[in-house]
Amino acid sequence: MNISNERYINPFIIYVYSWIIVLLVYMLGWSNSYPDLSLGVLFFLFVSSAIAYKLSIGNSHWFDCSKVNFSRFNLKKYNAFLGILYGLLIMEFVVSGIPIIMYNSEFVEDSIYMEWGIPIVNVIVVNGFGAMFQIAIAMFCFGAVKKSISIRNIILTILPPIICVQRGIAMNMFIGAFCIFLLTSKQLKKNIITIGFVGLLVLYLFGLMGNYRSKGNFDLIAQTANVSTKFEKSILPSEYLWSYLYIASPLANFQYIVDRKPEVNGISDDFGLKPFVGINIIPQTISKRLDFKYPELSRFFCIPNMVVGSTYFVPYYELGWWGVYLMFAYIMFFLAFCIKLVKRTSPMFPPMIALLCETSLMGIFDNMVAYAGLFFQIVIVFLFSKFVFK
Repeated sequence: MNISNERYINPFIIYVYSWIIVLLVYMLGWSNSYPDLSLGVLFFLFVSSAIAYKLSIGNSHWFDCSKVNFSRFNLKKYNAFLGILYGLLIMEFVVSGIPIIMYNSEFVEDSIYMEWGIPIVNVIVVNGFGAMFQIAIAMFCFGAVKKSISIRNIILTILPPIICVQRGIAMNMFIGAFCIFLLTSKQLKKNIITIGFVGLLVLYLFGLMGNYRSKGNFDLIAQTANVSTKFEKSILPSEYLWSYLYIASPLANFQYIVDRKPEVNGISDDFGLKPFVGINIIPQTISKRLDFKYPELSRFFCIPNMVVGSTYFVPYYELGWWGVYLMFAYIMFFLAFCIKLVKRTSPMFPPMIALLCETSLMGIFDNMVAYAGLFFQIVIVFLFSKFVFK
C-alpha cells in the first residue's frame, strides 16, 4: 500500500496555504508603494480560503494515491514520447536558435520570450516536457522503475526549460515535484520543515541572482520599490527584498485596481461577461485565435516592473466583484472536475494532482486555469490516462 498524505497536500488546501503565505509576506510592509488592504479584499480572501478549506476537509479522499498502480506502466512508450519531444525541440533550435546561447549574444531577454519557438510546436514541447517531468517524478516516488532510470528521465525532462531559459515553466515543474514528494512522504512534518528551510535558501539565492542581473545596483532597485523604514530596520538580509516584491506584488496590484473602481467599471469592450469568459476561462492559445485581446492594464500596477495581479486582477477589471467571485467558483469547479477525469489507480493520477496543485499555488500570480503552459499539461496527462498509460 502506497503512502498518501492527501489531507495535507491537495489543490484545495494548497489554495489556503498560498494566500496565507502571501498575506504574511505582505504584512512585512517593505514597500511604501503597496496600498493597505481593504476590507473588501480581506473579506474575499477569508471567504474563498474558508470555502477551499471546507472543500479540502470534505473531499480530500479525492486525492488519495494509496491505490495507484504502476504495474502496467509502459516505459517504452514513455521513452518514445520523450524522443518525439526532443525531435520537436531540436527542430525549434534549428529554426529559432538556442536561447541559453542567445542570452550571451546580441539578443535581449524580451525578444527571446516574444519571438522564440515555432507556433503550436512550442506549445506541444513546453506542455509535453512539463507533463513528462511530473510522470518521471511519480515514477521515482512510487518506485515504478529503477531509481537510475527515474533520475535519468527527470534530468532529461528538466533540461529543456533550463536550456530555453523558461524560468516560470521550470518553477512550476519543481512545485509539482514537491507536491508529489510530500504527498507520498513517510515523514511529512520533517520533510515540510526541510523544504521550508530549502525554500528560504532558494529565495535568498533568487535575491542574489536579482542583484547580479541588476549589476549590483541595489540602491536603484530599492528606490524603484520605494522601500519603507520597516525594510531598512529589518534583520533579514536585503536579498529577500526581491522575493518580497515578487510575492506581494500580485496582491498589491489587485488592491490597487480595487481602489480605482470608478476608473475600471464600464470601459467599452473590455467590460462584461464575454471578455471575462474569453480571457479568463478559455485557454490562452485558443482565445488568441478567437480575437480576444488581453486588456492594457499597466496603469494599475503599483510598481511598473511588477506586472502580475493574481488570478483575480483581470476578472475585477471586467466584472468588478462579480468577476472575482465567479472566477473563484470556476477555479474550485475546475479543480474538482479535473481530478475526476483520472482513475485513482492510474499512474497518471499523481501527475494530475501535481498539476492541479500548481494551478492553485501559481494562481497567486496569474490565471493558471487558462495559462497555456499548464492547461495543456493537464490535457496531456488526461489523454495519457485514457489511451497510453491506463
